Amino acid sequence: TWNTPTTFTHNAGKVQFDRGGGNTTTLGNASTQFHYVTVVANTILDTSAASSYALTLVRQMLVSGTLKCNASTLDLGSGSDIAQWMLVVDSTGTFTGGTGTHTIGCIWLNGGSVTLSSGATTINGRYAGGWNHCMDFNAPSTFSHGSGSISFTFAGQQNLRDTNNTARTFNNVAVDKSAGNTLQFIQDRGFNITVAGTLTITSGTLFMSDLTSNVSRNLTVTGTSSITGTCTPGATSTMTFNDAITVNAGGTLGGNSAYILDLN
Repeated sequence: TWNTPTTFTHNAGKVQFDRGGGNTTTLGNASTQFHYVTVVANTILDTSAASSYALTLVRQMLVSGTLKCNASTLDLGSGSDIAQWMLVVDSTGTFTGGTGTHTIGCIWLNGGSVTLSSGATTINGRYAGGWNHCMDFNAPSTFSHGSGSISFTFAGQQNLRDTNNTARTFNNVAVDKSAGNTLQFIQDRGFNITVAGTLTITSGTLFMSDLTSNVSRNLTVTGTSSITGTCTPGATSTMTFNDAITVNAGGTLGGNSAYILDLN
């Protein structure tokens, strides 16, 4: 069990959990605040099924073992805009999101397994410099939306990337960015998106096209859609909406002439 001392200063250092052998370290109280945390391979860090203690990091959580989040509130590098990933799940790593509210600056799924929380996950930062990506799927990774919501809320540009162009499914998706700023894909590394639940674009733009190369990607929304910002297809995207769409005052759906709009 990890019990944070009454007086604990992270001093911009790293705490490494390394039990090995599949053994578990369980949080015994709410973390004051860590800077960096590493969960080593074959080690389990559990936020406590009984108490679901909050876990807060200024910078990176590197998961090479297993992180069990239960109903905990997670804050991992909230609002980050530096050249560093705030949640990294390596090829041997497993992130089990549980049911809590999670705020994460940016995520790199580097071949591991991620199940998001069935509650709310907010991506409110980015890996700054170059492509400004906020969510990166690398190598053969396993991803599940966890039946929760994911919101992209960083004010500036945020980009998505998948090295294998693997189609991804999210549950409820929200885009709420500063007007004129975009959520889209990195050059030649975009992917088709299925929204199994609802789509809400409050402000900013969801652009279904890769940067620079302008490769079009498809969007399928199963639930209802509400657009107050902008939803822009790529030049040849297929945009499929299987339930009601509301384009509110100030909202825009469209912007390219050759895309396919499929209303069911």
